[in-house]
Amino acid sequence: MANQQDYQGQTQWFEGDWKCKDCGQAITKLPFKPDENRLGELRCRDCHSKNRPPARGGFRGGR
Repeated sequence: MANQQDYQGQTQWFEGDWKCKDCGQAITKLPFKPDENRLGELRCRDCHSKNRPPARGGFRGGR
C-alpha cells in the first residue's frame, strides 16, 4: 500500500484571519480553502463538532 503511505500527513493547510460564526473565536488555519462567498459561515472546531448532524449508523455492507 505504498500510495497510502505517500499521502499520509500531507494535508494542505490554509492560513488566514477568520472568526467562528457561532462563538466568535479566531480561526487561523483551515484544512481547506474557504469560499470567499461563505466566509460568514465558518465554525471553529468546537462549534463544528457541536453542530454536526448525528451519524446515521455504521456501514452495513451486503449485496
